[in-house]
Amino acid sequence: MRGRPAGYTGCVHFRPLTEPAQHWLRGTAEPGHTTVAVDRGEIVGGVTVASRELTVPGAVVPVAEVAAVSPAPRWLQEALMSRQLTELYESGETVAAGTAVCGRFGFGPAARAVRLQAAGGIGLDASTSRIRLVEAAAAGPLLEPLYDAVRPRSVGFVSRPPRFWDALPGSAAVHSSPEGEVTGYALYRTGDRGEAQVAEVVASTPQAAAILWRFLLAELGRLSALVPVDSPLLRMVTAPRLTPVDNLWVRLVDVERALAVRRYATPLDVVLSVCDSFCPWNTGRFRLRAEGGRVTCSRTSAPAELCVSAADLGAAYLGGPPLAEAGRVVELRPGALSRTSLAFRGQHEPFHPAEAW
Repeated sequence: MRGRPAGYTGCVHFRPLTEPAQHWLRGTAEPGHTTVAVDRGEIVGGVTVASRELTVPGAVVPVAEVAAVSPAPRWLQEALMSRQLTELYESGETVAAGTAVCGRFGFGPAARAVRLQAAGGIGLDASTSRIRLVEAAAAGPLLEPLYDAVRPRSVGFVSRPPRFWDALPGSAAVHSSPEGEVTGYALYRTGDRGEAQVAEVVASTPQAAAILWRFLLAELGRLSALVPVDSPLLRMVTAPRLTPVDNLWVRLVDVERALAVRRYATPLDVVLSVCDSFCPWNTGRFRLRAEGGRVTCSRTSAPAELCVSAADLGAAYLGGPPLAEAGRVVELRPGALSRTSLAFRGQHEPFHPAEAW
């Protein structure tokens, strides 16, 4: 391919997709939020985002979820993402997030998870009698209300459009209370090699989650699942295989507004010097103040206490990996890094449920 893109139009995704992944893309992508590169009348690359809500510490905020980035030369991907982020900023978006960006373009790894592979080891008991199995394709009316009830208090969860729940692949195990209220569900499908893939387990109580996992481990034998790094499941199984995974990448499209909409664990008054070569409008000094439920963030000429990149702020944004872990933050005032890291931390590790198998 020669030359740079001559224009942008339409919607495209280049990587061959499995049927479940095609379902996921159809349920999340929005043609109106898609940037495509065209060279001599031929589409050569694209990126698409979806308008969602993201649960962050103390708040639920609008987020532009990166649904797909097409394979393309690096310079073309950078041009596409630069245009996309500029348009998001100009339209008033504050935060972008996704699983497909892999640390490029100023995104930081904000949520960590582990891929768990386990082989049974837990037997069924009376507690699992309140679980019923249904086809996932018909389970949307049961699952969607529970997901929407749990999402506002689950950092890392995103909203899902109603069409996401249509024709879900696989099976659903649904847990109900003695009164018949749905209190948890598990989405899974069996594989050709005897290992079941668990897409997600969502529950309104720890007890319901534990019962669902007990059922899955007993019924499925060998299973693979993506779980939070602090999941109680890690203590329920014997000799699991664990693989660390970067679970969700976050990008502060507008640093000033993004830092002001979330809440902080401790009082904070700090001046940040932010560098952002990919989105230059974020470069500058910002005073971040948090006291109780009041948070402000504004540009300032005061001396900086920390020098930090937008990617490092994105990595700390959900309250997971401490800001001090970044290793690239420069402390200009003693103690500023430790107190800022403490303020950014959340009560629990953030987790983003996988939306495609």
